[in-house]
Amino acid sequence: MSDGDDMRRLATKPAMISQDFTACYRAEKLKVVRFLINQGATEHEAHDAAQAAFLQAYRQWDTIRNPLSWLFTVARREFLAAQVPETPTDAFLASAHAPATPSAIDLSDQAREVLATLETLPVKQRQVMALSVDEFTPAEIARHLRADPASVRQNLRKARQNLKNRLGFEGTSSDE
Repeated sequence: MSDGDDMRRLATKPAMISQDFTACYRAEKLKVVRFLINQGATEHEAHDAAQAAFLQAYRQWDTIRNPLSWLFTVARREFLAAQVPETPTDAFLASAHAPATPSAIDLSDQAREVLATLETLPVKQRQVMALSVDEFTPAEIARHLRADPASVRQNLRKARQNLKNRLGFEGTSSDE
């Protein structure tokens, strides 16, 4: 299929699907970006991957049942696919690759500290925490990650405990 055919097909989508997609885009874009930043993406990488995911979503909007979960999955794949090992050659280049904080999302100093601490967690713990922050239940997270629910709960417990320890809340109870 040529680009012209693809554009004609997209232009003829029913107005209702277009309205639903637009509402989803407006409501969920920053959630997808925040999710990716919680996964270790820079602001720029997160926006690029989110945009690519929304483009794919638009093309197959009428087949997507759970848009936010679908977008998280596709955006994360886009982010990971774009990762190319880079070796900065000097201090200037190294500083250019420092993680960025989202400008579209106002973060307090405490939120910035938590975000920096999230980056130090193991990948599985960071994944479940990122989804938990976006109010997914452990059962939904398990379905999304295609993981065992008990494993998700265990990773959430470990991630919360690691965050408490690293943020200086060692004396707090780990029972929630």
